[in-house]
Amino acid sequence: MRGWRWRMIILCIVGVFFAHNISQNLQYERNDVSISLYDAEVDPTSLSIAVIGDTHLTEHREALAAFGELLLEIKASKPDLIIFVGDYITSPNRVDNISKHREVVINALKLVDPIPRAAVLGNYESWSGAEKWLAEFERLGVDVLENEVTVLETAKGPVCI
Repeated sequence: MRGWRWRMIILCIVGVFFAHNISQNLQYERNDVSISLYDAEVDPTSLSIAVIGDTHLTEHREALAAFGELLLEIKASKPDLIIFVGDYITSPNRVDNISKHREVVINALKLVDPIPRAAVLGNYESWSGAEKWLAEFERLGVDVLENEVTVLETAKGPVCI
C-alpha cells in the first residue's frame, strides 16, 4: 500500500512540473498555408485568414498586454478575415473574477476592427457560463457563432463561415 502512495505522489509531482513548464513556454507562431481550388466559373483569388485560438489568457496584466500586442500585430499584417476559435481564457477555476476577465478579453478582440471577424466559444468559455459569454459578446458588439453558418463580407468578396 505504501508503494502505491509514493507512486501517486511522484506522478503528481511530474504532472505539475510538466504543466508548469508547458504553461510558461507557450508561444505563438505564424503558419502560411496555401490552398488552391480550381473552378472554371470562379475567378482565382487569394484570401488571407488569421486564425487565433487556445490563448488560455490569465488575468495577469502582462498576459493581456501581450495578447493585445499580438492582435495589433495581426491587424497590421492586414488579413482579409480573422477567426477566433475559442479557449480565450485559462481554466475557469483559475480565474478570480470571471465577469471582469470575460469583458476584458472580449474587448481585446475588438482591437482588430474594422477587419471582418468570426468568433466561437471554446470549452473553457462553455464551462464558465456559455450564456454569459454570449450575452457579453452581444453587449460589447462582437458577433459570435453558435452552431450556425454565416456569410461575412471581406474586401475580396463574401466568405461563408
